[in-house]
Amino acid sequence: MGRDVSREIELSSTTDSFKEIFDQLNEAIALWDAEDRFIIGNLASHSKHEGVETFLKTGLPFETYIREGVANGLFPDAIGNEDAWIAHRMEIHKNPTEPFEVTRTDGRVFTVTEQKLTDGKTASVATEVTHFKDIAEALGTARDDADAARDRLLSAIDAIDGSFVYYDYQDKMLICNDQYRERYPKSGRSFREGATFEELLREGVEAGEF
Repeated sequence: MGRDVSREIELSSTTDSFKEIFDQLNEAIALWDAEDRFIIGNLASHSKHEGVETFLKTGLPFETYIREGVANGLFPDAIGNEDAWIAHRMEIHKNPTEPFEVTRTDGRVFTVTEQKLTDGKTASVATEVTHFKDIAEALGTARDDADAARDRLLSAIDAIDGSFVYYDYQDKMLICNDQYRERYPKSGRSFREGATFEELLREGVEAGEF
């Protein structure tokens, strides 16, 4: 999800007009030098680092930033496992490969991409994906609710004292209860959602039901 913004970062440190553009980018972008000290970040980056922004000064070592963030509770995934989490985060930073997710204590979720530049600097690009996570969670909840409602409907239909079957406007079976299947002992087991009335009728004939 992150994109290569190394050229923009380099220009931002030398061009005032480009710095204005740099600060308007939605991605949180930060640059660390070859000795892993903070050089520059855009406005979105400082917003992302809320909670440690007072420590995020030019020359700050990346590890110090991470440790300050953990000490200030910025990374909830680190709570109770601080040393291991810091070691893992430092390894990702030193040898960046695939994008990864970071969750903040305020609930925001970021996809982070880190990239080593040719001169040894490290560029970090973080894109907030909280909204997409919320949508995915809502869809999952809606799907679970729909499945539960369908299960309740099936249970209610099976409890009906009599056979029940329902076909849609395309003459495809949507649902039937056990009593309906029992009426057709030779073909009832093949009754299935999506089969047309004609298909089931032909299968019944072939099975010797009629």
